[in-house]
Amino acid sequence: MNLIPHIPLTPPLSPGVWTPPDPVTVVLNTPASFSCVSRGEGVVTWSYDGQVLPSLTSDYSDSNWLTIATFRIDSVDTRTPPDVTCQIAYTSPDMTVSAPPVAITVLSVTTDPVDTIGVETNGATLSCKASGNPTIGWEKVGGGTVPSDVTVTSDADSVTSTLAFSDLKQSDGGQYQCVADYGGLGEHASSPATLTVYVLTAEPVGDAVLLGTGASFTCESNGVPTAVNWYKDDVLVTDTQLISTVGSTSKLEVTSTAFTDKGWYKCEYVFDQGTTTSEKAYLSIRGFQ
Repeated sequence: MNLIPHIPLTPPLSPGVWTPPDPVTVVLNTPASFSCVSRGEGVVTWSYDGQVLPSLTSDYSDSNWLTIATFRIDSVDTRTPPDVTCQIAYTSPDMTVSAPPVAITVLSVTTDPVDTIGVETNGATLSCKASGNPTIGWEKVGGGTVPSDVTVTSDADSVTSTLAFSDLKQSDGGQYQCVADYGGLGEHASSPATLTVYVLTAEPVGDAVLLGTGASFTCESNGVPTAVNWYKDDVLVTDTQLISTVGSTSKLEVTSTAFTDKGWYKCEYVFDQGTTTSEKAYLSIRGFQ
């Protein structure tokens, strides 16, 4: 609020603006308040967003011939609001004067994090950017653990925060948002972004079969891979006739086992975002040659 200096008791002041409104800085979706002090008794209105609006309060003092008017925007809901102007209409003399337009600077998250896919045991990042110089924190929507690995970079008029995940687990999946804290001015939260973690939902299970009978191993995932590889004793299985992959399910099947088929088997799912490998499962062969 502008302070009014002491005015000596002299004849009434000529009409006009005594103290124009000051520019204000607010956080997006919070209120903005203005005051305008005019000489003499007039009706103060405010121009904002193409409208002429009445003052929230307007008080005239006979002792100093000043009118103090205030105006409030309940919620500044755009990052680029129009200027605000106060206007004073007098009846004697019949005239209208206006103060210079004043700007509203709006602080907010300007770049939201985006939906991201990660693969278990690999890494992933979420980033957001906010105007001004806030402290940026991260929250998991609905509660949950948020990694402490956060990188912050800043320039003259903004701050960028990057949340890093390493060794992803299925429990890391969910919605995350960043929150820009502007101290006494308030906070602004980003739109939430979804982190989806691709994991193996089924892995090979060890088995013991009779010589000459069939054996198979199956892997499944909650995401569709770009490729699936199978390994026996850590050596890539190159016989593609043994492997069938449909959607997110892959199977390695031996129709008639030999003793050379015994060993440790595992699958490897390859995604654009990384690779994940199952635990090993042992196949033993029983019987006589």
